[in-house]
Amino acid sequence: MRYIKMIAALMTGAAMFTVAAQATAESFEGKASGITVDYEIDLPEGYENSDKTYPVIYVLHSWGRTHNTQFKCTVTERCDDNNGSAKKFMQEAVAAGKMEPSILVYPNGMKSSFFADSFDGKKPIETSIISDLIPHVDTTYRTKPGRANRAVMGLRLGGYGAALYGLKHPDKFAAAVSVAGALHDWYTCIHPDEKMPSCMTDMFNGNYSYYLDSSPWHHAATNTAAIKNYGIGIRLTMGDDDELKMRAETLGKHLTTLGIPYEFEQVLACTAGKGPNRPGRNFNCIQEKSEVSAFEYIGTQMKKANEM
Repeated sequence: MRYIKMIAALMTGAAMFTVAAQATAESFEGKASGITVDYEIDLPEGYENSDKTYPVIYVLHSWGRTHNTQFKCTVTERCDDNNGSAKKFMQEAVAAGKMEPSILVYPNGMKSSFFADSFDGKKPIETSIISDLIPHVDTTYRTKPGRANRAVMGLRLGGYGAALYGLKHPDKFAAAVSVAGALHDWYTCIHPDEKMPSCMTDMFNGNYSYYLDSSPWHHAATNTAAIKNYGIGIRLTMGDDDELKMRAETLGKHLTTLGIPYEFEQVLACTAGKGPNRPGRNFNCIQEKSEVSAFEYIGTQMKKANEM
């Protein structure tokens, strides 16, 4: 079943928050990946003064960024040029009673990894997150146990990663949210007009068989039974004039054909680009209009997963 939501250009009645910069940079040596795993973590207010446990949301950055340049204000009060703050959006969802305060974790996707493992082994990002970072966070911080209390979301390149992880690892997450995701398939990955060497050569070495293990489309088709059994919530969000909107729609049609439930959200009137954001790629607009509802969706899916 497919659910379609339309977010209009004007939003009224939304709570406004001033977000203190509390994210801290951390790292450790990953046993499974064999690399130094860098991440930043944002703990809920009051964490240090209680013994309460919290859900965890993994927030994946967009193209050309790392763990400390996306979705948030960092410890130096510097906000990224997308002007977004995952913590701010989460706080609005919490204030609306739609979700619990949660730990936010920002993994390092090394700028252009598609959050996959590279063919040459130099960027084992998926392994570093799934096999190293998640267990590390669960043993280092007071997290609520299990997939029912864990979600992944991401913007653009991180949106690809979120879709990949949700469909490949439904046993790890209650929800996966792709925000304006760069949801490329093999055709757009290798097509010369796309000019995507990081996809075609750097990550997958032009090797279709290797690429398949990092393909949301492939895992949706081969992992359908597990996806349905775990009931993971899949949400795809796109601006109405985004140049990659068709990619999200194509993945959505694929999920529909497979009988996998998902939610598609179209954000209206996000066509005016600013700075590096070309028309149709106004991420400020998309984030401001969709991410509160994205966190509300995560809260709903976590609640459902805990009731299963």
